[in-house]
Amino acid sequence: MADLTGGGTGAGGGGGSAGRRRPLGFLKNAAKRKDGFVQLLLMAGVLMMSLRSLGQKHRLLASRTDLSLRMRDLQDALHREANADELARDVFVEMPHRL
Repeated sequence: MADLTGGGTGAGGGGGSAGRRRPLGFLKNAAKRKDGFVQLLLMAGVLMMSLRSLGQKHRLLASRTDLSLRMRDLQDALHREANADELARDVFVEMPHRL
């Protein structure tokens, strides 16, 4: 990995610690490179909003699927009840005629 602190051993040789600079802290580094840091925060915000939107989309699709399944179950139940009513009506209509 490249040495970003500027204190690494270069072509001059020497590797002594007399000319080494301390690495900047996170906040000092961010203040020094304000534009890049703001751009990073904005891009992270855009990424988070995109992920949130994607999650809402999938949640909406899942609820639509659940809703269609419930509607189908309700329709099936109504059809079964209507068929049972038809059978009961046929039995009660036919029974007096047989007697």
